[in-house]
Amino acid sequence: MLETFFKNSMPVVYALLVHAILFALLTMNLDWNSETETPQPKVNIVKAVAVEESAIKAQLEKLKKAEQRRIKKEKERQQKLEKEADKARQQRVQEEKRIAELEQIRKLEKQKLAQEKKHRLEELAKLEKQKLEKEKKRIVEEKRLQELEIKREAEVKRQQELTKTREAEEKQLAKTREEQKRLEEKARQRKIEEEKRRIAVAEKKRREAAEKKRIKQEEARRAAEEKSRLAEMAAEEDARRQAEFAEEEAQITEERNKQTQSTIRQYIALIQQKVERNWRKPSTAKQGLSCTVFVRLIPGGDVAHVEIVKSSGDGIFDSSVEKAVYKAVPLPVPPDPNLFERFRDVKFVFKPKT
Repeated sequence: MLETFFKNSMPVVYALLVHAILFALLTMNLDWNSETETPQPKVNIVKAVAVEESAIKAQLEKLKKAEQRRIKKEKERQQKLEKEADKARQQRVQEEKRIAELEQIRKLEKQKLAQEKKHRLEELAKLEKQKLEKEKKRIVEEKRLQELEIKREAEVKRQQELTKTREAEEKQLAKTREEQKRLEEKARQRKIEEEKRRIAVAEKKRREAAEKKRIKQEEARRAAEEKSRLAEMAAEEDARRQAEFAEEEAQITEERNKQTQSTIRQYIALIQQKVERNWRKPSTAKQGLSCTVFVRLIPGGDVAHVEIVKSSGDGIFDSSVEKAVYKAVPLPVPPDPNLFERFRDVKFVFKPKT
């Protein structure tokens, strides 16, 4: 815009300069004319005007060149400013880009910290849960032990009460025996002293005999009751022991079944390995083929029957597996006859590694 202004104003500037120079020359001529009255030749005036015009042109040319240099410098300055502005814009874009990258890094760091915090919280929650579960088990175990202790104390207390009752009964029986001895002694003394009252004494003895019989019957009844109670206690104890024995037997049976299943799995794995060692891969077989094989065994590891219950989709592959089973005879079987009965029919997946 500034350059356009200078281009458009140059003719006006030149015109003004020309008029200014002409005005100055005319003024000088007027001054010179007023000082001397001697008329100058016309030829000299024309010459002077010609010299002045050439000077004016030279001056104008000089001014034009100076203006061109100034315009050039101004243009170079504008170009420099534009370059600096472009450089500043580029730096600002790069700075904005750097700030955006830093902001993205900050966000990623924030997300990473949040994830780490979440992971730590999850780990803490997991540890707290495990701690609570352990504490819960401990409380349950303590409660069970407390219940057992309460039962034990109750049993001790019951035994003590039984002992006290038995002791009281024994004291009562001892007292009764003492009383009986005293009565017998009294009767004997009466018999000696009161022979004349024999009939009365005899009657009294009869009544005493009846009382003795009643006492003996009462003692017999109490003894029977005590025997019955002791029999009940023995029956309860026997039932408890039988229940404990049955529980132990069940645990032993379960453990034996687990061991049996583990042994069966081991022998199935041995059969798979031996069949794979005796298997010859058909040239047309593809990678990743597998089939499910049913084998019926007889003692000693001989094979009675082989059947592909789930085909691989490749008949040649299935046939090669059947041949490998027969070729692997005798197959490894458990030496225990009882275990072999559960191992007679075997089913496994044949999936060669090669």
